[in-house]
Amino acid sequence: MDGCLGDSECLDGMICLPRVWADLSQIMGACAYPLNGNPTGAPCDDDGCDHGICFNGSYCSQLCVDSDDCPAGMPCTGGTMYMGSLGAFPGTMVCTL
Repeated sequence: MDGCLGDSECLDGMICLPRVWADLSQIMGACAYPLNGNPTGAPCDDDGCDHGICFNGSYCSQLCVDSDDCPAGMPCTGGTMYMGSLGAFPGTMVCTL
């Protein structure tokens, strides 16, 4: 898997999934095949999210470099990403509603 900050940095058919650095200091993406789940912007539900991010417990999101990485109408902004027992990561760039 190659490191990434948004889908635009991955090969065709792959997306940028969030990973926590080994020292637990920040989020860095890794190019991988999409997960089963809802697309960015759809509500989070039992199906999960294709990018592995349920932002603020309400909608599916994805890592981004700028708004070009996001679906139309979703800006790329800094937010706090919660990664369970690994902690909170403020300033993570994600597509927001």
